[in-house]
This record gives sequence, C-alpha cells and structure tokens, in this order.
Amino acid sequence: MKRDYGDMYQYILESKKAVRNIISNHEEIFHDAIEYFFNGNYEQIYVIGSGTSYHAALAAKNLMEKVLQMKVFASYPIVFKDERIFNKNTLVMGLF
Repeated sequence: MKRDYGDMYQYILESKKAVRNIISNHEEIFHDAIEYFFNGNYEQIYVIGSGTSYHAALAAKNLMEKVLQMKVFASYPIVFKDERIFNKNTLVMGLF
C-alpha cells in the first residue's frame, strides 16, 4: 500500500534540486537584488522572516555585519511591524 505523505514530503524531495539550481544560477537570480543594494546608501539592515527564515537570518547576522560593516537586525514580522526605524538609510529584507 502506497502512503500519501502530502505536499511537504514532495517539497522535501525537490529541495536538493532547487538548492543546486539556486547555486548554479546565483548570479542571474540575485543580480537585481545585489545591484539594488550596492546602489543604495544603507547604514543598517533588518532581515525579517518567520520560522526557518528567521533562524536563517539569525545564523547570517554576524557574518553579514562583519562583511558589510553595518548593523544587522533579525526579526519576526509580528515584532517588526511595531518597530520604530529612526534611520532613513535602512534596508528591510523579507525572507520566505
């Protein structure tokens, strides 16, 4: 008897191929975002995400601060919605 694991199981099976595609095509995929970042005058970054995306933001925070030489904040969307950003040179990135 074949078991139906639903969409999540199919998603897990497709992950390896999806990640390899992102790595192989990273220049094309991220070109516009990188250009947007380097054309801006940012002094700090908020990385917003829920669940795994939030934990990825936390994991990347220290490296981003070191490489970019600016303050990086990781936040859940529900917390960020009430955040007061006093620096107009702030980039807000949403992960999903």
